[in-house]
Amino acid sequence: MIKWNYEELNNDVVMLLKTLKSQYLTSTLDEGNLCFNKPQVFQKSDDLAKGQADPWDSNKFFTALDLYVAPVISDTPEGTKYGKPIYIGTNIPMREISGQSKMTPVCCFRKVDESDFKEENGVYLFRLDEVTVERIKDEFEHDSFLLVVNPRELINRILKQTFCFARSVHYGEIDEEYQKYLDAYDFNQAEMFQKREEYAWQKEFRIIIRADNSSDLRKFMRVGSLQDIAIGGKIDQLKSGFLFADSEKALNQYIEQKNRKE
Repeated sequence: MIKWNYEELNNDVVMLLKTLKSQYLTSTLDEGNLCFNKPQVFQKSDDLAKGQADPWDSNKFFTALDLYVAPVISDTPEGTKYGKPIYIGTNIPMREISGQSKMTPVCCFRKVDESDFKEENGVYLFRLDEVTVERIKDEFEHDSFLLVVNPRELINRILKQTFCFARSVHYGEIDEEYQKYLDAYDFNQAEMFQKREEYAWQKEFRIIIRADNSSDLRKFMRVGSLQDIAIGGKIDQLKSGFLFADSEKALNQYIEQKNRKE
């Protein structure tokens, strides 16, 4: 099995899967043409597919134990006057996004971990269940895929061009494990790796690059051909899957055994 460990995070990541429309597959596979979107693309675009749209993308989610509000009575050159604080309630869900996160481009993948594989005699079958594939097709309107079998090398190629940070998305409110990440990586874009539970089925893995103040909502980066670290094709192939082994000999032996039995 291919193992990958990136800065002790996400050591359960085996591969990365990107689903996309067929017209983008060749340029992604042959040229390494990657699209990084700023959060506003997911928050405000009316033409997005259902699975891409998220009005709270890159917002930090937390619970206010007690919440009070004070109305602004007046705001003049002489100063601002506020009214008496009013108690709103307890355990109130809250959201916020930093100014830095708003300007940070992100490239999204699906995490492939060991739960996506079935092992038999040293050979590993990777496939997605039909429900998941059909949901991707329906909610993302994607008909093709790119499977990165060496995620660390992809990260290294991006790093040759710019700083990047990569990890899996945390779904739901902050728990003990996610708080350890926040404590270890104290930077403004930390909330870009937290989403609501309803998106958990996507198993998202994100790569962010440096924030910029330009008005461009998308940034494209070419990292060179991915033919040596990725395979691509029609998305329905993910239902049938792929066999992986540590050697060509082991793979051929397994296939021959299966063919004899049939």
